[in-house]
Amino acid sequence: MAKKTEQNKKIIELQHDSSIKNVWVDNMHLAVRDDGVCLVRLSTTLPEGIFEQVRFMTNESQLKEFIEMLCSKTNYYPSKEGAKEKK
Repeated sequence: MAKKTEQNKKIIELQHDSSIKNVWVDNMHLAVRDDGVCLVRLSTTLPEGIFEQVRFMTNESQLKEFIEMLCSKTNYYPSKEGAKEKK
């Protein structure tokens, strides 16, 4: 029998919106304000130019969680000395 606290837990479901399109992105632009608010812009480079595809804002701690998830899923953990500018 489940504990009373487990029975009272609400199950949070992902609400899927099928109208949202999948897009290809190959550039990321990131700005972090002094108050910890981050602006992330994802864009695509085409022969006609660079087209912004996605723009979102989040806080610095949440962005770090996103980065941890990306590193975990890709099994890629860059070292601080290894960070290089994209040419």
